[in-house]
Amino acid sequence: MESCRLIGEHGLYPTGHTLDERYLVQHRALAEQRLQLAAARLATLLESALAEAAARE
Repeated sequence: MESCRLIGEHGLYPTGHTLDERYLVQHRALAEQRLQLAAARLATLLESALAEAAARE
């Protein structure tokens, strides 16, 4: 899975598990990209589910 691959990348998790400003700036683009991808996948899933429900009516 993509998320598992991302976890293995160096520097993804901050030491001490605290998010400082530098970390947020460094990883913001990746977070935005992942959110956009998740939103697109959710939209596809919802469209499919709603189309199936409408077809049964």
